[in-house]
Amino acid sequence: MNMMDRGKYSGDNWAIMTSVEQKEVEKQGFSFLQNEIICCGDCNKPLVEVVKVKESEQTTALMVKCPYCGDNSFWCKVKGKIYIQAIEGLYMAECPTVVQNDIIYSKIEVKKNE
Repeated sequence: MNMMDRGKYSGDNWAIMTSVEQKEVEKQGFSFLQNEIICCGDCNKPLVEVVKVKESEQTTALMVKCPYCGDNSFWCKVKGKIYIQAIEGLYMAECPTVVQNDIIYSKIEVKKNE
């Protein structure tokens, strides 16, 4: 399934959370395995869509700062290679990442499109 044809949350602002380049994505035959919408922990607005494209031992933990109320989502952990994108009407402004105990931790800041 083409990830750009996936529905109302899909767009053209996908970011891969691995070191694999687009040519490698196509060569490796990634496919849609699972998706999850990360919502704000306070106002429950949808912020980021996470799509798992390949099984692996890599674990990524994501937290998203809400541009509506200023609170954060709860931590979302996904095991495997993933793509992330901001929900329609938002964009990812910052995505600082650290690795601790073989887990990739990322605190994503999304902002409203103007």
